[in-house]
Amino acid sequence: MKKIFMLYTVLCVGLAAAQLYTPAGVVGTTSNPSTTNIGIGTNNPSEKLTVSGSHIGSMILLNSSGDGASRPANLTLWASEPQETYTGVGIGNNVKNYHSISSQSFPRINKAAGGSYMRLLENQINFNLVSDTGDNKQLVTLVRDMLVVDGQLVSRIGSNEGGAITLENLSKTAPNTARRWTIYNMTGQYGNTLQFWSYSNDGAMYGSRLVLSDTGNMALYGKFEAKEMKVTLTPTADFVFDEQYDLPKLEAVEKHIREKKHLPEIASAKEMEKEGVNIGEFQIKLLQKIEELTLYTIELNKQVKKQAEEIESLKKIKNK
Repeated sequence: MKKIFMLYTVLCVGLAAAQLYTPAGVVGTTSNPSTTNIGIGTNNPSEKLTVSGSHIGSMILLNSSGDGASRPANLTLWASEPQETYTGVGIGNNVKNYHSISSQSFPRINKAAGGSYMRLLENQINFNLVSDTGDNKQLVTLVRDMLVVDGQLVSRIGSNEGGAITLENLSKTAPNTARRWTIYNMTGQYGNTLQFWSYSNDGAMYGSRLVLSDTGNMALYGKFEAKEMKVTLTPTADFVFDEQYDLPKLEAVEKHIREKKHLPEIASAKEMEKEGVNIGEFQIKLLQKIEELTLYTIELNKQVKKQAEEIESLKKIKNK
């Protein structure tokens, strides 16, 4: 501990006596004797280390030779962004805030490599990536009450619950309301599914509300409302109008209704309550019954017309 203290003392003394050399010559001592603060570009440093520069010259570079060849490491820290902002600050990997000769904003230091940088602006933070060809892309922007992602947002976890995205409304505190919704990519005991879970503020209400299986099946635990719904299923019920179709006798239909209390080929109420209803198949069965009813009506109409003609013939015989 004594060695560390002595080293710190020597370092402070050395810095206190150091001078800053620039192309313009010696600036002067880099410390404030009354506070032991160290300054670069200023004779009156206000903090332990104060670096001061102009709008263009306000960047600090921390450099490593890297592999000693073509892969050096360059960490930059800047205050002020020429051609962009006066108040923006940032930190970069192989990126500087400005190139004084080309007047380019956020150029790469090593042109053979890509880079990244973060800009801390007034009421905004953004994250940027630069490819090894110089393509600059702003991927994430954080503004007041909003995070904007220009690309994919990925949540990756190796568990039965899997990656998740949560949406929370802090004002939903009443019982039986979902303060938090979470979307999970699940497996294991949950099955291979994408599930939407809701959670109440008091923890009394929670669970899966919508399940989408990896094979495309969907389960909704609640009511479903839509202005329009299209169900595609083949075959249809047009086979009823085929000449070879064996139209049930009305006497047989009547007997079935008396005994079973439901139409032939239609599930009973108890079966529907227990097993549910396949909407597509049920619609076709209903259409089949409507088409059968149409055939019964046509046949009945023929009989009525025939009876009307017979009655009219009897009237003519009687009036002679």
